[in-house]
Amino acid sequence: MVETTRVPAIDPMTADGAYALGMLWADGCLYSRGISKYPIRGDVGRPLWTVSVTTQEEETAQTMQRIFQTTTKLNTSTPEGYKPRWQWRSHSTDLGEALRTRGMTPRKSLTLTLPHIEEEFRRDFVRGYLDGDGSWHFDVRGKVPSIRCTFSCANKQYLVDLWDWLPTSGGSLGRANGAFQLTFCKKESLAIGNWIYYDGSTSLTRKRKIFEEGRELAKTIKMGRPKEVRHG
Repeated sequence: MVETTRVPAIDPMTADGAYALGMLWADGCLYSRGISKYPIRGDVGRPLWTVSVTTQEEETAQTMQRIFQTTTKLNTSTPEGYKPRWQWRSHSTDLGEALRTRGMTPRKSLTLTLPHIEEEFRRDFVRGYLDGDGSWHFDVRGKVPSIRCTFSCANKQYLVDLWDWLPTSGGSLGRANGAFQLTFCKKESLAIGNWIYYDGSTSLTRKRKIFEEGRELAKTIKMGRPKEVRHG
């Protein structure tokens, strides 16, 4: 039986729903399972979709499950030579159609565009995207602590457009490890982190902690203190 849900998180949009969209735009997949032939809630003739997120963060898969109120068991696997992976899936026709309306497409790697989303929820989307395809890095080995924020994508134009959403005009766009990277250093990184994180906002605990620790170190570190590098 096709799992159906009215996707309350994104129709109408909520902060958690926008965060989930960011994660889907980063690590998600939307693929068609054909056309419905079964009279489930009048679904005959509607496209059937499967939506999934595959991640190395169990917390992320559990968060997707909570936001979209799905009960399908999370899949786990450990490919040889890699860390364990978790996969959240939904076979919801309604969710697939809602994501299409918001701008998600199958085989999105090179065609990715920003979602159709209200401006008030953009920071939640950015936080979700960063938790999927972004990182925080701080380095206090030098005279001045270094904090860096990076977003990655195979689609250069997507990052250019995302740049316009961010609360800073600084940063640089380059290419590394087979993908384009949008990178921000100390001042710009702090502006982005202070914008996307707020009390009660959903986020990946590990990455949020790295930013918060880096922000505090940037305020207090002096030469001669212990040297440390954190990345995630």
